[in-house]
Amino acid sequence: MLLFALCFLIGSTLALKCYGYLSLSLLILMFITLIFCIKSKIKGCAFIACLLSGFIDTGFFAWYHLDIIQKAHCDQTYWQGVILDLPQIKANGAYVQVRHLHSHTVSQLRWHDPAFSLKPGQILQLESRQSNVTLDSLFFSSSSEVLRQPIACEGEILNAEVMGVARGHWLAKMRYAIQQHIRTLLQNESRAGIIEALILGTRDNIHHEEKTAFQETGTSHLIAISGLHIGMVSTAAYLLLCFLGRYLPISRTACVFFACGVAFIYAALAGFSHPTVRALVMIFAFLLANVTRRATSAADRLGLALFGVIILDPFSALFLSFWLSFSAVAALVLLSMRKIRYFESTALQIMMSLILIPITLLFFQKINMVSPIANLIAIPIFSLITVPAAFVATLLMSVSKWAALYLYQLSALSINGLLVIFEFLRHFSWNTWAMPQDAHVDLILGLIAVGLFFTFPNRTLRMQSCMMMLPLLIRMLFA
Repeated sequence: MLLFALCFLIGSTLALKCYGYLSLSLLILMFITLIFCIKSKIKGCAFIACLLSGFIDTGFFAWYHLDIIQKAHCDQTYWQGVILDLPQIKANGAYVQVRHLHSHTVSQLRWHDPAFSLKPGQILQLESRQSNVTLDSLFFSSSSEVLRQPIACEGEILNAEVMGVARGHWLAKMRYAIQQHIRTLLQNESRAGIIEALILGTRDNIHHEEKTAFQETGTSHLIAISGLHIGMVSTAAYLLLCFLGRYLPISRTACVFFACGVAFIYAALAGFSHPTVRALVMIFAFLLANVTRRATSAADRLGLALFGVIILDPFSALFLSFWLSFSAVAALVLLSMRKIRYFESTALQIMMSLILIPITLLFFQKINMVSPIANLIAIPIFSLITVPAAFVATLLMSVSKWAALYLYQLSALSINGLLVIFEFLRHFSWNTWAMPQDAHVDLILGLIAVGLFFTFPNRTLRMQSCMMMLPLLIRMLFA
């Protein structure tokens, strides 16, 4: 299943390559997949069928999006539209996604100095200056939500007036209400912006010093809702119900569906963004395989998740988070074929960090040296305290504000402790290593080593592939 999914992904990236993207990533993916094909002796017809399916699926998806842009009337100055989602407040103004009431075209608009509070569902009489989006904007910023119509126009608002409130848009309205409740409840809490980011995925309210601390320690992914956060919450829900199942008549199937439901609620709170939908598909693939009670390997479940993500969002291959998240999960699947004790999880995380080094260098040309240490400390705290406390507090907000405030403060306390540790780590002189110009051979060897590690299950071959990473590691430590 994983091999066929990779062939499907190659077809998808080939379609995107027609627009001039992913040349290096595509080359690496083809190399790894070819090794899989040689090893697995996959039949040529099956390979071509998956390749063409991915190409056709992504090609049709891209054609559909381009057709919407070409038919969009972005030259209108006066028109009415409805706000679709939470506004993003930045230094140069407020950014909102507005859908035209008549043509249903979606526009990304900036209002430099909003005259009133912008809310999802508001019907606005607009005076704007717009233009059709570029190809880059279509692919990389088509929408914050996977299942929403793509953005066809971009521009700025010159003037606006509220005409009323549209029906529907209940998810966006609910997210806005939760956002206002969090800001009211935590108005005196300095870490309110991070908590809001962990629940709703909005990072407008995070202080610059906090963002810098997470960036310089390589832990920025912790304040962006992703598979890690949804996995934390769904795993906690699954284990909690399984524990109650010892004393109550609760089946394992009920535990799985309960965990999937909790994951779906978290993804809904985050607005079904690209990373959350990707995580949701992956969690569903892994958990629901237990319900069917079929003997499926972890690699087959990973392949099923990969199929689901590419079919739902063929533009996923354009996002770096897609490559990093699936690489990390693949490494986790390969490294944890057997049950791992608690103290062995440290070695597991170190191995995953080593495997991701070449991939990170490929895209960023630099790597954070303190990131493995910072993540080793931060991930358990986020998993056990920060995210579960904030999530449960949000669910309890309408029941007991006192309990919600207590849990929010517990989450903020854990964040405060982590920021103290980050402040200590970020001041090391060796916290960042930039790849020299002459290190490309070492990087290629590291990428080949990652490909071999993912391909061969033999422990000896994996050890040899790790040895191929030694030149890159030595250069990082002693350059």
